[in-house]
Amino acid sequence: MTDHRVNWQEVAGLTFAPATDQLWRQTPTPFVARYQPLGVPLEFATNASVLAEMAADSFGPWGTPAPHAPALRLNFFLHTAPAAPDAPGRPTPVFRAQDDYFMLSVGSSLGLADRARGFGMAFITPDLLADRLFVQEGFLECLGLFLTTRHRRAVLHAAGLIHNGRAVLLTGHSGAGKSTLAFACLRAGFQLLAEDVIYLDETSSPLQAWGAPWRLHLLPDGERFFPELAAWPLVTQLNGETKRRVEVNQQWPGAAVPLAPVMGVIALARAPGVASAWQAVDPAALRNSLIGFGDQMGADSLTAMHAATDRLLAGRVATLAVGSDLAAAVALIREWMDAG
Repeated sequence: MTDHRVNWQEVAGLTFAPATDQLWRQTPTPFVARYQPLGVPLEFATNASVLAEMAADSFGPWGTPAPHAPALRLNFFLHTAPAAPDAPGRPTPVFRAQDDYFMLSVGSSLGLADRARGFGMAFITPDLLADRLFVQEGFLECLGLFLTTRHRRAVLHAAGLIHNGRAVLLTGHSGAGKSTLAFACLRAGFQLLAEDVIYLDETSSPLQAWGAPWRLHLLPDGERFFPELAAWPLVTQLNGETKRRVEVNQQWPGAAVPLAPVMGVIALARAPGVASAWQAVDPAALRNSLIGFGDQMGADSLTAMHAATDRLLAGRVATLAVGSDLAAAVALIREWMDAG
């Protein structure tokens, strides 16, 4: 409900509550909600309903925590454009990290997260908010998920698929075909745990993995395998790539599942022109693939990532060379999981 006691302003058709001081320290946050991304309580506060709606879209599917559970905090402010507006088009984003700090700036918009304190904030201009997908993914989700890694420090480079209540992690270098194979598995009745990033509790028994399974992104040429992709919109991701964005639960109701126990890891390799088949496992290569984000997360996260990887390598592991027949690769993964 809108608080009519706030001195609301409007810029470019966007209504927000402005600050009462030049540093924007005293900014009203009439819109407050609590979520639990990756199972971690997070309180989101903002001065603009449009940002509150974006937070509900990004974090709402994870549900809400207990009313009095201690929560991380993320403040998001829509603020007035500077006297000299940013040049037309999106300025080049700058991402930086030191220890438990994560910073990003895009023109006159900026954000900061302090993982140790469990606090983050961002100031977004109306000009940048015209690119809502970028603000949602580049600012809101980056900062929010960085904060949650205070409690989910083992961040691994892998997709996650669920079959009969258990997850298998698919790892491999960028371009190995994780998303394409995940889409093929979803068509065959699997569920999705994550597209590209897995968050593990390396101390849990059994080993538990979290993911953000709500959306899947595929290159446009994936339509040659999956004609139904043409119905989904093209979006430009943070790395500049253009992909089809699939809303998983819209395409397959109930297929997005954010938490599951892990039963094993499969490293993927491309094998065009030949039949999909199992290959010998290279443990060192598999480890390097899983901890591919290690240089971005800090020393303590890297320790947790290696601990989680140690546990994974001590369990079921395999390497799958994926040929042109994706259905055959899906069948091999199903058999491998059933045998486990």
